[in-house]
Order: sequence, then structure tokens, then C-alpha cells
Amino acid sequence: MKAYLVTYSLKNYTKYYPPLSVRLKRFPRWAKLFQRTWVICSSIPVGRIRTILSNTIEDEGRIIVVEITGSNWAAFDIDDDVVEWMKENI
Repeated sequence: MKAYLVTYSLKNYTKYYPPLSVRLKRFPRWAKLFQRTWVICSSIPVGRIRTILSNTIEDEGRIIVVEITGSNWAAFDIDDDVVEWMKENI
């Protein structure tokens, strides 16, 4: 499986959008880094992930999906459990 960074913005930036969170949690492995930034693991190609998520967001915002498998990264003030998850999955 590959690791992908997913981030999105909503047209109404104060709106919470549960369907997208629910959909992201359906991927085999996931971690929520910030309010609208996730890391997911999937064997689905990046373009297909983008399509799945953009269909879920229903023209309510923008999404970017970036493969980060094997990337170097560093974190500051992130929950220990999320950091451990990232160590195991990126």
C-alpha cells in the first residue's frame, strides 16, 4: 500500500463536512493530522482517490492528494500516537 497526504478546503471554510471524514475513514489505514489534513494508505491509484473524494465533497471545496510513500518528514507538537502511525505507514 502507498501513503497519501490528503488536504482539502471548503468553499464555506467554517462548515464541517462529515461525509468526507466518513469516506476518508473507510481507507484501510488513516490518520487525521489537522482539521482538514489526513494521511491515508491505499492500493488505489492517486487519481482514483482524488475522484472518490471529489465526488464525496460534491463541489463544496477543493482537494489535493499527494503520494508520500517513503518520504522524509519531521513533525512538531503532533500527538505521539499519530507520530507512531506515521513512522509505521509512510
